[in-house]
Amino acid sequence: MLRSHRPFLHQAILGVDLYDLVSVLKFRESSPRDLVMILDRNVLSRAFELVSPCSVPILEEHRIAAAVCAYALLSDVQFDPTIAFAETVHINGREKGEHEMAKLAAMQNIPAQCFLSVATGRADRIDSHFLDAERTDEISSASRQLQYDQWQRFEPDYIAALKLALLLRKAGPNSEGESLFAAFMRWCYEEFIFTAPGILYGSLALSPVRMKDMFKRVHGRDGSTVLIGVRNATWDLALIRSWMDATNSMRRDRNFAFVCSFDQALRRCANDAIAPARLTCAQQLEFVESIFVRDWGENAGRRLSRAYAKYIIALPSTDGRNGVRDPNRRVRWRAMTADMERELALDL
Repeated sequence: MLRSHRPFLHQAILGVDLYDLVSVLKFRESSPRDLVMILDRNVLSRAFELVSPCSVPILEEHRIAAAVCAYALLSDVQFDPTIAFAETVHINGREKGEHEMAKLAAMQNIPAQCFLSVATGRADRIDSHFLDAERTDEISSASRQLQYDQWQRFEPDYIAALKLALLLRKAGPNSEGESLFAAFMRWCYEEFIFTAPGILYGSLALSPVRMKDMFKRVHGRDGSTVLIGVRNATWDLALIRSWMDATNSMRRDRNFAFVCSFDQALRRCANDAIAPARLTCAQQLEFVESIFVRDWGENAGRRLSRAYAKYIIALPSTDGRNGVRDPNRRVRWRAMTADMERELALDL
């Protein structure tokens, strides 16, 4: 089931077929490193619904989530829900995040067979009595693990998502996506905002092969709903950034990380975000050009790669700051955020 839906994303450095449980177990026996699954919010939400007392229709995604949980229990793969829980805390508050962290801790005491029964269609629910294992010390431990300041870390990604949403709203059915994406890269240069996840996500979102729901309800008439869609996209960028950080630290850490998500666009952008190691500037440009050509076609892809070379590769050494951090950047970012949120509201 997992192989057919392919929710995992990992790097070749891992050297193991994640969809082959026997291979994973052999790897676990022979390697001192841990396997860590970076969970997307969509997978975690479906898993929680399986043990919720509230009745929800069981979808294919619920059964895949059950298969993911069984897989993790059988192969001793650790969950990394940091971004998923940071999103929960940001949207619903600390208490909700603590409750869900404790629930995840308790779910890992549920027998794998229970999840397998749901995955294979022999059952539609997991008896909630398995969650009676929730204890005060688990909740206390879980709350200490939560990181409440994650949103500030991803402010540049939110600003980039706001800009992309404004561009998408201006793009009618016959709009030229290439010029919009070139304008986005020029804006990144002018505003000194560099976000690799934003560049890759923006390229795909504005390209002819854009995937559904990358910016949910971006053309809606309700301002609050549009902003919810922008923030959802921002958390996709946050998970991509977290994956990039985990991949960069794999060679020195004890962990091998991989992503688990139902979101095809997120997996595609996350895969594109990891370039081969030790590329020269020219090789980096060739790597990016291959992505642009794939999504935009030969001619447009090459034109956009030239814009990328002009605006993005040169960015850290321009704007008179030579890569030095602007001490007032947070004030500037907040002002930009307020201006773009206001512009989105006025555009409705």
